[in-house]
Amino acid sequence: MKNHHWHRDQEHDVKKIMLATDFSERSDRALRRATLLARQFGASLSIVHVVDDDLPAVDADIVPDLRRCAGC
Repeated sequence: MKNHHWHRDQEHDVKKIMLATDFSERSDRALRRATLLARQFGASLSIVHVVDDDLPAVDADIVPDLRRCAGC
């Protein structure tokens, strides 16, 4: 897998980043990376979590943890 180094320039003018999460450890890694990229590019970061009605609801206590991880 190629390692891409992103630099802020006209070719890579990132304004918005959307991250899908399932609150797993792997998603936490993606959140940290997305946060770094958003800061680097001055981009907005939107986080999406879709809940299947057939599954139990996510524990409300996870939201503050998500905010801490994102550095909000």
